[in-house]
Amino acid sequence: IYIRADDGTTVVNYPEQHIVNGRIKNNDTNYYFKKMVRVLKKMRYIMQSEGHKSADNISSFALESLLWNIPNSIFIDYSKYSQSHMFGLLIAYVLNNFSSFNVYKEANGIKLLFQTENDAETMKSFIRELIVFYEY
Repeated sequence: IYIRADDGTTVVNYPEQHIVNGRIKNNDTNYYFKKMVRVLKKMRYIMQSEGHKSADNISSFALESLLWNIPNSIFIDYSKYSQSHMFGLLIAYVLNNFSSFNVYKEANGIKLLFQTENDAETMKSFIRELIVFYEY
């Protein structure tokens, strides 16, 4: 889908691929993918309400796509843990794999998630602040 933004630029999105890939990921992770996406989005909302500026710069779409890049085995291997423990392990995985951000894709599997180094740094800052916030 081509969308013309208010500033005149064109945005290209792949909503059908996004939906299909999300369903596949959710099924392949015993439905933990969508659960963890909801947890991550809720954490971002809480951080925003408490004044954490890094949370203001991250979209729900980016968070879902971030978790979409985590291997299914990580979700499956830790499914025996509580959801809060699994969440911590997923975020630790992201933290330990910052060097892979240059190949992460949007959940549509087509476009790169981070178009610029600044985009990747914005997400890294959010993840670092999330870890401190989550451990309180």
